[in-house]
Formats: sequence, structure tokens, C-alpha cells
Amino acid sequence: MAGAADYKKHFIVANKVAKAEGEPWIDEYRTNTKDFERGKDPSAAIAEFNYLAFDGSVASSIRLCAIYAYGVESEVNPIAGLFWCGKAYEAGYKAAESIRRELFLKHWPEYEG
Repeated sequence: MAGAADYKKHFIVANKVAKAEGEPWIDEYRTNTKDFERGKDPSAAIAEFNYLAFDGSVASSIRLCAIYAYGVESEVNPIAGLFWCGKAYEAGYKAAESIRRELFLKHWPEYEG
């Protein structure tokens, strides 16, 4: 899998997408981003990102894709990573497809064809 520092470039994209998305998610997204990056109860921030992403925030989907794929402030969660990377990809974030592929090949190598 790509280096752990790779998540930062995805976070930067997510922040730009959040700004473009605007309301109704931008305020909560920014608050959770600050809390997450300061290490202030990362699990609560991740839960909020999940809520925002389920509500339609592409920025939160991108951020969750990286969080779960790279284990940022959490354990690597390949199933959640595949899910959120899939949502991010479907919304137009093409880089999510390579993350999904890396996750799949790392955690389910028996399906590599």
C-alpha cells in the first residue's frame, strides 16, 4: 500500500471539495476537521464524518476513504475503506479507485487475477 503520508494529499482535496460543497455541511466539516487534526477525540470526528458522508458530503467520503484505508487516527478498516472510496469515486474523485484497488489486493490477495 502507498506510504502513510499519502493520506494528506487526499485530505487537501477533501478540504477543497468541502469548500465547494458549502452548505449544509461546511461548518460541521470544518469543525470536525479541526478536532480530528488536533487529535481531539478522533473517533467522535470520524463518526461525524460518517454522518456527513451518509448525508451526501463528498468531502467527508474522500476523507473517510483515506482515514480507513491508511489507518489515520484509527485502525485500517478495509471494508469501510472500500465503501467510502467507492462513494468518493462514484462522486468523481478518480484517485479513490486506486486506493480501493490497493486495499482489495492487500486484504484479499487470493482474488488477484
